[in-house]
Amino acid sequence: MHNKPKYAETIIVLVKYKKSFRWFVADKEIWFLDLKKLISSYLEKGFEIPNPDDFSDRFNIAVVNEDTAEDFLQKLSDFEVGTEELRKMLEQH
Repeated sequence: MHNKPKYAETIIVLVKYKKSFRWFVADKEIWFLDLKKLISSYLEKGFEIPNPDDFSDRFNIAVVNEDTAEDFLQKLSDFEVGTEELRKMLEQH
C-alpha cells in the first residue's frame, strides 16, 4: 500500500487524461504545471533560487502540457492509487 496522504505535505489529485481518470497521492509541489513560470515569479519577487534551470526533482519536466503529460504521468505511476486503495487510506484517518 502507498503512503497515506500527509496533511500539508502530500495531496490527493484526480487526473483526467485521454478519457480516463486516475488518482495520485504525491507531494503537492510536483503538481505545479509550469515550474518555469513559478520560479520566474519567485525570482521577480527577489527570492534566491539555487539552480533555477534544474528540474531533475521532477523528472526533468519543467512544464506539464499536452506534449509532456503522458511522460509525466508515467513517471508518477509509483504514486498512483486505485479507488478502493484510496478509500481505505482515507477511512484509516
